[in-house]
Amino acid sequence: SFVFMLVGVWILSKIIDFLATNFGGQRNELKATQTAIYSATAGWLAGLFAILPALMVLSLLGLYSIYLLDRGLPRLMKAPNEKAGIYTAAVMVCAIVIGIVLSTVTAAVSNALPFGAGRPFAHHADPNATISIPGLGEVKQGDLNKLETMAKNMEAGKNIPALPTDTLKSLLPETLPGGFTRTAMSTGSGGAMGFSGATAEGVYTSGDSSIQLSVVDMAGAGALMGMASAFGVEASQETETSYSKTGKVDGRMTIEEADKTAKTASYSVVVSDRIALSAEGQNVTGDDVKRAISAIGIPRVEALVKNAPKG
Repeated sequence: SFVFMLVGVWILSKIIDFLATNFGGQRNELKATQTAIYSATAGWLAGLFAILPALMVLSLLGLYSIYLLDRGLPRLMKAPNEKAGIYTAAVMVCAIVIGIVLSTVTAAVSNALPFGAGRPFAHHADPNATISIPGLGEVKQGDLNKLETMAKNMEAGKNIPALPTDTLKSLLPETLPGGFTRTAMSTGSGGAMGFSGATAEGVYTSGDSSIQLSVVDMAGAGALMGMASAFGVEASQETETSYSKTGKVDGRMTIEEADKTAKTASYSVVVSDRIALSAEGQNVTGDDVKRAISAIGIPRVEALVKNAPKG
């Protein structure tokens, strides 16, 4: 079990590095490894309490690892503080997936040994059954099944293909409400750790105002954002001149930010637990970036996901 824990931390470090840019951070394998090890240490130490049944309840102190992870991501992976919470949620969901996979492997090894037997991760057949995960909250079995499927796909080397970049590019309109005209466009795609991804970005200007509109297909990794939504990740911060909100709007995970002094605003929404739509602007208002997202057409994106190849 200890060996597989070390393997799990190594895998988690790779995922922390891979997800960094999705949450405004900087990729750095060394820093990602440090983040994974530092944050896991509290959980490892708290696991010692499980030796004595009377002290097992104290193993909950291992949840301090979540705090360490939340504090470490902005410092080591350079993720913005306002996105650290959702970055942490995504990484914790990955940790759950890793735990499911490795517990199954551990059980298989134990069953092959003469001195013990393991038990794989048990789950309910009812997708609406609710499961409580300490430190994170309650989640439906159906959402957990998505992660289990994703974990199995990773283990088998099966990759859910991202949508073609031309398809994503076609979602970007030539103009946006408010007199914004598209002046530049770029696309990109790639993959790592069994995940594929693709993105299309457009730059729109109107006088001295500009908006960068992007469409990112997270493909199989989108299940991570779905879990963050399922756990009801919410956060808000407000001052006299700025605000930031993370939560759910119409059942979709959203991140909204605006600063009146800097005249900047951004709005992001995750559609069908897979496609991230994001608009960031200079000399604009929160309404401007929201209208930019609406111009893409969320129902149109949902239709694309519904008809996308499943791998």
